[in-house]
Amino acid sequence: MELEQARKRAEELRVIIEKNNRLYYDQDAPELEDFEYDALNRELKQIEAEYPELVTASSPTQHVGGTASSKFSKVTHAVKMESLQDAFSFDELREFDTRVREAGIRPEYVVEAKIDGLSVSLEYRMGQLVRGSTRGDGVVGEDVTENIMTIKDIPHELPDAPNFLEVRGEVYMPHSAFFKLKEQQELEDKTPFKNPRNAAAGSLRQKDPSITASRWLSIFVFNLQQCEGRSFVTHHETLDYIKALGFPVSPRYSVFENIEDAIKEIQAIGEARGTLEFDIDGAVIKVNDLAARRTLGSTNKFPRWAIAFKYPPEVKETTLRSIEVGVGRTGVLTPTACFDPVFLAGTTVSRATLHNEDFIRQLGLCIGDTIQVRKAGDIIPEVIGVTRHEPDAQPYKMPEFCPSCGAPAVHLEDEAALRCVNPECPAQALRNIIHFASRDAMDIDGLGTMVATQLVDKGLVHSAADLYDLTIEQLLTLEKFKEKSANNLLQAIEASKQNNLDKLVFAFGIRNIGDKAAALLAEHFGSLQAIREATEEQIGEIDGFGGVMAQSVTEFFAKDGTTDLVHRLADAGVNMQWKGEPKGDKLAGKTLVVTGTLETLSRSEAEALIVKNGGKASGSVSKKTAYVVAATTGEASYLVVANSLDEGTVSTQGNGTEVIGGTYWVYKGLDYVFALVYNKGGAGTGASYYLGADGKMKEKYTYTYNRITSYGTWRDKVVTVSTGDSKITDEDQNVAQALLFNYLDATDGSQEEGTLLAENYLGNGEKVSWAGLVEANNKIYTSVIPMGMSKYGIKKWPEAVTDQELVTKTDGGSGSGAYTAGVIPSTQYPDNAYVAIYSGTNFNETPVIAKTDKIGYACGRMRSQYYQTIWAADNGDVYVFSPGYGRTAVSSSDLKKVTGQKPSGAMRIKAGATDFDPDYYVNFEEIGTKHPIFRCWHISEDYFLLQLYKKGADDMIHGGTSADVSELAIFKAEDRTIIPVTGLPAEGKFGGEPYGENGYAYMAVTVTTGEHPAFYKIDTKTGKAVKGLTVEADAITTVGKMKYPSK
Repeated sequence: MELEQARKRAEELRVIIEKNNRLYYDQDAPELEDFEYDALNRELKQIEAEYPELVTASSPTQHVGGTASSKFSKVTHAVKMESLQDAFSFDELREFDTRVREAGIRPEYVVEAKIDGLSVSLEYRMGQLVRGSTRGDGVVGEDVTENIMTIKDIPHELPDAPNFLEVRGEVYMPHSAFFKLKEQQELEDKTPFKNPRNAAAGSLRQKDPSITASRWLSIFVFNLQQCEGRSFVTHHETLDYIKALGFPVSPRYSVFENIEDAIKEIQAIGEARGTLEFDIDGAVIKVNDLAARRTLGSTNKFPRWAIAFKYPPEVKETTLRSIEVGVGRTGVLTPTACFDPVFLAGTTVSRATLHNEDFIRQLGLCIGDTIQVRKAGDIIPEVIGVTRHEPDAQPYKMPEFCPSCGAPAVHLEDEAALRCVNPECPAQALRNIIHFASRDAMDIDGLGTMVATQLVDKGLVHSAADLYDLTIEQLLTLEKFKEKSANNLLQAIEASKQNNLDKLVFAFGIRNIGDKAAALLAEHFGSLQAIREATEEQIGEIDGFGGVMAQSVTEFFAKDGTTDLVHRLADAGVNMQWKGEPKGDKLAGKTLVVTGTLETLSRSEAEALIVKNGGKASGSVSKKTAYVVAATTGEASYLVVANSLDEGTVSTQGNGTEVIGGTYWVYKGLDYVFALVYNKGGAGTGASYYLGADGKMKEKYTYTYNRITSYGTWRDKVVTVSTGDSKITDEDQNVAQALLFNYLDATDGSQEEGTLLAENYLGNGEKVSWAGLVEANNKIYTSVIPMGMSKYGIKKWPEAVTDQELVTKTDGGSGSGAYTAGVIPSTQYPDNAYVAIYSGTNFNETPVIAKTDKIGYACGRMRSQYYQTIWAADNGDVYVFSPGYGRTAVSSSDLKKVTGQKPSGAMRIKAGATDFDPDYYVNFEEIGTKHPIFRCWHISEDYFLLQLYKKGADDMIHGGTSADVSELAIFKAEDRTIIPVTGLPAEGKFGGEPYGENGYAYMAVTVTTGEHPAFYKIDTKTGKAVKGLTVEADAITTVGKMKYPSK
């Protein structure tokens, strides 16, 4: 690999690794599996070892991964909390041993299991625990003392302790606690943590210590950082001392005199890892002698006296024998694969969840298939693929009826899951009981999850009505119940009979009916009987109710099971009349929005006060449209509904709907928003969401599609585009490249695939890719990017090769820039721009190709992603922007390229025309700040927001992915003028696509100064930016407008 290729690949790797570091250390939600992350890290280390001049101070190889979060106070560690160098083979361990011995040391080694959790420091003064902190980046961590105090295995006081002591340990979640938490999260309809490591980290980094206390965390202490007044000779001695003080230490640590014995111990730990009650992600070898450690020292990141061995992931093949379908406590039908037993990660497994119907469909599972199984995090079995279908095998179909009660299984309008909606279904009884007794419902004190679980498991309660038949004798059979606690619960059940009608309506758990909607129903109709008799039209007349909510109410009360439940509750004496206080008129006719945090009232108390005084409480001003923000907090991605972008604050907590993390967000009209996830070269995943009548975002459908490099909309479809292999080959088996399309339908969840030959698309022999899709003038426009010639293209159109020196002689490059011998890896036409114009209903027709040599190819490029730089103004004129990236194609000693000369510029295709306007041209390097563009977006009329290379063309050409793109400007296309954007924070990072409305651009800006991210409102006439809506989240990406369901 040549230096320039190595530089580009190193930059790519650093971005990927740093992103995963943020997700892993800061948000506890990594995208990469450990072995994938480790492989990327090793590749980067190898490049930097071969080219030391490429090592930078900010490289992830030079520091520990995490950073301190703004939600906790920062702690500077007195002793650096170092990371460990990884090894993936026993030969690497032997090389480590050689390095130690070459330093003149005859080592003993201590081998310990490497616990997979969150690394923390514990500090004690005079025997008292005074501070607990996370590792962070190794130098600065987070103060989590209050949360640390809730972990029972961590002593608050130490007997016979030194004046000051600091130890380092790993907070983890035992498997039993993880499965218990997972079950509880599923019970509460929350997305469960992916694995125990994420669960431990997410639990420790909670703002509310009581949440941490409820998560059953534990710790193993593995190092003595500081100890005043005592000295030690060996690491093993320090572990014995730590253990004597009362700390839990690794249950397995031993001393070995040579590396081969240490390797045998690592093998033994690996064989036992599947039987452990906690996760491990490897084993650690440490030099035992502390003086020898000081001699060996450390690099700026790793100690030279220790190394961590990582176990490889284990995947087994087996045969799928059957699929069992169970009913969860929320009514969701969950399929489970039953397969021939395989020994995997220390245990024998024969079952694994298949998640849902979409997952089965995506894998194409058939009974009898040969499947691949692994354990996620070494504990949770999962099916990851199919390697063979039996002849005549038929795809598995989910049952049409609930396996528990026999009721029809349905797809509700707002979700993809298959669900039983029978309120009397035995499998759902627990969830219904817990909700019925909750604070905002019937408020039965003492009837929480644990008590409800016992009542259901013992068969004492099957529905909410059974609560009112309970006797003291029955309650005394429950665990930990005495006569007093049994009487207290009976009194609370009796008191609930007098609740107002709105609490009963909410307690029914009617889908789409929250507590405020329940209050509106109760007040409007006055009695439960009147609600039951109301039509959808009558319910829809209530201010704030839509068609979906009205339909949910009528469907619920039309069920036979509901009728029986209501009659039994009435017989028990439960109040079914509205008895609310008369409303005041101080706020009559007014709608008040309650968002953010109030100093003296909870949000529900404030909303109740508004309603009591005649006003209307709302999370958004309009029941017609709202703004939907894409944001991330900690480990999760959210869609958050806001009433205004100009002011105020919204939070992901309580207001947000947790969704899959979108790389790109596509707002399809006012009806749907699509999350499109770019999966690092693999198949993409996505989901569509709509705005529910209750002001929450709802998942509509999920999708899987080809690798995505560009995207757009076409009529009622969202279209993803990528390049890949076609099914066409020549006689030498050279594969022709194709454009791969996926058409995702928001209305019915269907999706179609399409292909188009990418070879010789422009008639010049080159393969192409696309960047952006623009709908305008009843046509669709796309920027076509020439990408050189493949082996297939060179053989088929040899005359298209303009210079034989451009054809590669050997393999080379890496990542998205990798190439093989016998190709032309970059375009021969960097100073031309092409636009394909389609007029039909698909891409199979022959397009009109508009071509210009005034600008280079038009796309914002970031590795394999082709950002859209072609947009339509409001009058239908299509503007085509070029950064001038042809200038970055620089020849090297073994690879000749055609280097472009064109500066960053723009051209226009007028509405109705099919060629570039010869009288229109803009050179961005001659106007405004004279900087080339990186990305751009249409805002309104003929105003465009430009993101520019702040340090000019030279930084764009030579800076690669590290170039400064922090400058924004407004471009008025008709006048060919640029106005710099002012008023943005100096430390801000921009989100994705801005939102344009009423002549303003709203750009998502996340700052690094500890403040919450916000949208900045940019006046397209003046370029002045002012701070608008603040979002209580870690980062925000984009925003769009959506409409509520019509009544």
